[in-house]
Amino acid sequence: MKTKSILLFTILTMLSCAYKVGYPKRALAGGYDKVAISVFENKTREVGVEVYFTNALVRNFERSKVAKVVSKNIAPVSIVGEIDKIELDQAVIVSGGDTGFEKLPLKSVLTINYNVKLNSTIKMVRNSDHTVLWSGKFYQEKVYSAPQLESAKLNSANALYNQRAKHQVYKAIAQIMMKEVHDRMTENF
Repeated sequence: MKTKSILLFTILTMLSCAYKVGYPKRALAGGYDKVAISVFENKTREVGVEVYFTNALVRNFERSKVAKVVSKNIAPVSIVGEIDKIELDQAVIVSGGDTGFEKLPLKSVLTINYNVKLNSTIKMVRNSDHTVLWSGKFYQEKVYSAPQLESAKLNSANALYNQRAKHQVYKAIAQIMMKEVHDRMTENF
């Protein structure tokens, strides 16, 4: 009798629970299951960064299977993104004579790290009447090391390294930011 009571209590508790077991079901606003993702508009001077953001968002939707990514003429909604601003700041600057940098010539200035800051705007628009169903502004920043010679205390003017390092940071920011976009866009609908 006691075992049956415990079993009955457990079953009733599980059935009456307001929470679902497992991951919550995600969906786009309006319950759409097909979406077109346009190539992001790049409002900055950095060439090619729009591809990183577009590809990262497409990968997130393909992985989650919340909605199938299709062409714009088939999809009822489109996701439109803009890369609004990219800032590149010198994060760590040292001068000749500073502790640990005594070998640098006096009055010389050396940048050790750069800080990349990126702003973007994302919208989900219904294709039939161009109504904005969802929108958000996103910000992300990341640091990368300046080009250096063999010594960690000497920089080089290696433009190819700097360009490659910047684009690796843009790609990493795109992956982080588009994961956040996907998660915010598909929660609670």
